[in-house]
Amino acid sequence: MTLRLSTLLVLLAFGGWGCDSGSKNPPDGAIRVFHAAPGQGTLRFLRVERVEADLNYKEGSAVLRVDEDTYRLNVDVVTPRGEDRVQSFTRSLAAGTEYMFILYENGGTVEVLEYEKPSPEVAGSTDSEVQLFHLAPGVGSVDVYLEAPDIDPAGATAWGRIGFTERIDPELRPGGEYQLTITAPGDPLSVLFRTPVFTLPEGENVSFSVVEGARVGTAALSVVVATSTGVSDELFDEAQQPAMRVFHGSRTAGPLDVVVNGEFTTPLVAAIPFGQVSGYETTPATEFDLTITPAGDPGVLEVETTLTIPAGNQVTLSVLGAPGALRTVGTVDDNRRLSNFARLRVLNQSDELGAVDVYVVEPGTDITSINATIFGVQAGASTGYRIFDAGDYELIITGIGGDAPVADAIPIQLATSAVYSVIVLDGIDTGTAELFLFDDFSP
Repeated sequence: MTLRLSTLLVLLAFGGWGCDSGSKNPPDGAIRVFHAAPGQGTLRFLRVERVEADLNYKEGSAVLRVDEDTYRLNVDVVTPRGEDRVQSFTRSLAAGTEYMFILYENGGTVEVLEYEKPSPEVAGSTDSEVQLFHLAPGVGSVDVYLEAPDIDPAGATAWGRIGFTERIDPELRPGGEYQLTITAPGDPLSVLFRTPVFTLPEGENVSFSVVEGARVGTAALSVVVATSTGVSDELFDEAQQPAMRVFHGSRTAGPLDVVVNGEFTTPLVAAIPFGQVSGYETTPATEFDLTITPAGDPGVLEVETTLTIPAGNQVTLSVLGAPGALRTVGTVDDNRRLSNFARLRVLNQSDELGAVDVYVVEPGTDITSINATIFGVQAGASTGYRIFDAGDYELIITGIGGDAPVADAIPIQLATSAVYSVIVLDGIDTGTAELFLFDDFSP
């Protein structure tokens, strides 16, 4: 199947950049910023003290148009308490030049990798200017091939050989269909990564960034693609499969079997009891049938549906409701670990409670005098991953806007480089909740 860059899973958040008031029109130069530090949370890029972009891992900024001048540029790490400055440098930016600032890690420290090139003039052309950055710290030198579909690297000439933090210099390629293949250096038969077929647009400036963190499958890599018109996508290995785990959240249902494509004799997840979460299991990278039955009883079909999980993704599928009316809710997981903080999210899967407030506070804190850590988590919603310093806390859930806990306060210990998830379900008694802790929480 051919994948167009404009229709793939969009992962990069592009913000609107503005020029300083009174600047020349049009501005002379351009800046792009890319977050390639897998152990870091949100990184903030500032021109002087003006925030130009907040970027998560594998996110890139839009193009910042700037006048020819000398600027003080800063990088801050966003922390639970605000932000810490980790880089500050002065650069003279020239007219007709595009600057790429890549934020990466070196021994746990955020560093800035700088590249520049003449601003491309490809608008209206059938060619595009392409370049590639090697930003996967756990991968050594590699050969890269950018060829028409199904071309064997053994019969082609490598686009380039590069190591970590190096670039294949910009060059023109005709628009059309391509595959990008990465192999061991000097060994085209040792394929490390190969994208599906994609369409290179005409008349654009396209950057490929090889990054780590494909999450699932045998490939340790993915490729982030960014174009001059703001389209941004992520390409995974064509052989890579996604993965799914199951949380049994139906209090009145017995153990359940979860079956893919009618394989009732070998369920994807077998006899999972209430309150448990399974391990991750690989699923097809295309649409598949999902069936849920009472354990060992394929004659009773509680859920029949179809699912598609994009390659490279991990998903938690929660089974909710009552027997005879079970339903499923899927949540995308992100198990990336940060160098300096813990990551925690809360999934509100309650039916009767409605929206809740979440408090993650020091033990013994009187919550009646403080604001919620996370306010108003609607039923069926996730807080997303929030960062916390390592330490001892209490987790308290209340109704929205209230200060009376709907479940007993739970002491939790958060560790650096750990990931935690909490699911909120309705409790046995009306108006109460039961909390289920998984991922890096101790059993």
